[in-house]
Amino acid sequence: MVQSVQQWLPPALILVMAGLSLWVALLIAARVRRTHEPLRPDAEVAGVMAVIWFFDTLGIGSFAPSTAYYKLRKLVPDYLIPATLLVASSLPGPLQAALIIGIIKVDPVLLVLCIGAAMLGAVAGAKMVRRIPPAKVRLVMAIGLILAAVAMTLGNLHLMPAGGHATSLPPAATAIAMIASFLFASLMNLGIGFYAPTLITLSLLGLDPQAAFPIMIGAVTCLCPAAAIPLVKRREIDLRIVIATAIGAVPGILIAALLVRSMPLEILRWLVVVVVIYAASTLIRSSTEAENAPLDTPLPENS
Repeated sequence: MVQSVQQWLPPALILVMAGLSLWVALLIAARVRRTHEPLRPDAEVAGVMAVIWFFDTLGIGSFAPSTAYYKLRKLVPDYLIPATLLVASSLPGPLQAALIIGIIKVDPVLLVLCIGAAMLGAVAGAKMVRRIPPAKVRLVMAIGLILAAVAMTLGNLHLMPAGGHATSLPPAATAIAMIASFLFASLMNLGIGFYAPTLITLSLLGLDPQAAFPIMIGAVTCLCPAAAIPLVKRREIDLRIVIATAIGAVPGILIAALLVRSMPLEILRWLVVVVVIYAASTLIRSSTEAENAPLDTPLPENS
């Protein structure tokens, strides 16, 4: 009976993700019928997003590079970048999650518990972090990620334990993973990405780094549509960018999902180090920008 329930957990989770994404798509369709705004996607945006979502599926994340691209090409005003990214990410997210959950083995109970904790953390964090200085939190997180990357590097060089090969965790480690998922999801409200800290924490807890991908991608796939649903109504969001992102993401996701599945564990562990160092560098940069920005200047979001 328990095994049967566990087998149905991943498909049920994917259905929830697909339902949330479909909701966003229906809201977009209703908006277009009402406003008759153009939807023709930009070929350049679609091509760039194919590359960005390829690396997103490998754990790099899509928000920071997408933000940089939008700024470079002046496609989206700074204050609309977070909303645009959330709406755009909501459409291809279920495909990414379904592929990763379908091809990479992980304990379904651990998967659902961590994703549930992340969703609670994202909701609670919206209220919790209002009085916390974002720049200081980002800097502390960056230092923590660098220390974790050093620990994993030493493990990769066989100078200390390098994590495990497990696809499940014992109860105590599962509880730590849930607490970490809650915390990291709450910090997303400060512009701190979820992928890197989750990936490094689960790896250091003994989980196979490959098995961390369904958890981190599944959590963000649930969070983005939930946050995007009220944002679709914002008339300033350019739906051509949203659609181009969704179209371009598909080939990037498909290629990267197959690569993650076949990637040797040793290479994957080095990829984790690269991902974490990249995330730490973006956090340090964004914390510096926050400290130096004038008080009346709206700060760009970073993830």
